[in-house]
Amino acid sequence: MTWRMAQLTWRMSWRDAGARAAVLLLGLLVVLLVLADIAWVRATPAQAWGGAVRWAAQAASFLVIFLNAITIGRDVESKEIANYLSRPVSRFAYLSGRMLGVWMIGAAAIAAHLLAAALVIVLIALKSGVPIELPFMPAVHSCLRIAPVAALSAMFAIYTQPLLASLYSIGVTLAGAFSQDVLALNKKIAFPALQMVFKAVYWILPNSGRFAIADFIAAGGVIPPAYHLFAALYAAAYSCGVLALAMAVFHRRDIK
Repeated sequence: MTWRMAQLTWRMSWRDAGARAAVLLLGLLVVLLVLADIAWVRATPAQAWGGAVRWAAQAASFLVIFLNAITIGRDVESKEIANYLSRPVSRFAYLSGRMLGVWMIGAAAIAAHLLAAALVIVLIALKSGVPIELPFMPAVHSCLRIAPVAALSAMFAIYTQPLLASLYSIGVTLAGAFSQDVLALNKKIAFPALQMVFKAVYWILPNSGRFAIADFIAAGGVIPPAYHLFAALYAAAYSCGVLALAMAVFHRRDIK
């Protein structure tokens, strides 16, 4: 049932004019940022690709948050969720299916945005005669990066109203971008109690820095295969942990 709910979420979202417009506008923004990188910053194709991967992941994160808030929030406010749960669809199948479906849309948006950006980079590089190297793994890491965001936004969407759910999700996601700074600060603190607090914050926040490998590769760095496996395991473990917490909230909520 989880997969069927994910397919339903996929179909419903692509039929929504607002969702399609968001994907197109975010894709256009990614391409414009790539052009700006090449025109004003004089970025190499590898550097422009690194920027495109980073921006595509950030755009997809906002898209995932928006879609979860809209789909789940609309189901709750219109009482449609009660119809799903009486079909019968378990609460786990509903929530995990919504989360998976929205993640699939985010991953598809990343693929589409990066394809458009790659086309622009290749055309400009061919015209200027610059060597082209667009590694594939940073795109995969971008898709992994939005999995925790999909889980968090689904949890907040089932817990509160769409606007608040979006704000909470955006806040936690943005804070997760500084998780490495939290860890670095933790090492400079001399008080054990504060160290425990900062370490707890580090593990609670979605560590998006684990997936930011595009710029490192663009600079000539080499990522070992074990790191890719660890990143995938981290994304899966974090998402499952948040889903379990969301289910604890969902089971306590009275749906009528």
